[in-house]
Amino acid sequence: MNDKNDKKEKKPTSKSVMIEIERTKKNNAKRTARIAELKKEIVSGNAKIKELEKQYSTLYQAELISKIADVWFKEQKLTDEQIKKFLELSKQVGGRIDKLDMDTIVKAITNIDSTERC
Repeated sequence: MNDKNDKKEKKPTSKSVMIEIERTKKNNAKRTARIAELKKEIVSGNAKIKELEKQYSTLYQAELISKIADVWFKEQKLTDEQIKKFLELSKQVGGRIDKLDMDTIVKAITNIDSTERC
């Protein structure tokens, strides 16, 4: 009974092993070619990302300049001297401007303004 249930395993022959080697080599060659294609796509994608980032930066700056112009010249109608002070403040504060709390700055300026009136 055991003989019927046991399946005979095929013993590899030199020919079957050689066929398997060739099949594996072909598969590896296909995979290598696909990897090369994917690398080209990645390089192309990275170039497009850089191009789009430059485009975004240009558009973002244009939008920002437009917002500044709207606020300073249309809404607030700031004087040249006021605009120069904003620019000087931004120069002096530099990269730390992101850390500033707007409410604190407004309170400080309001306090300076109220003490000058007294």
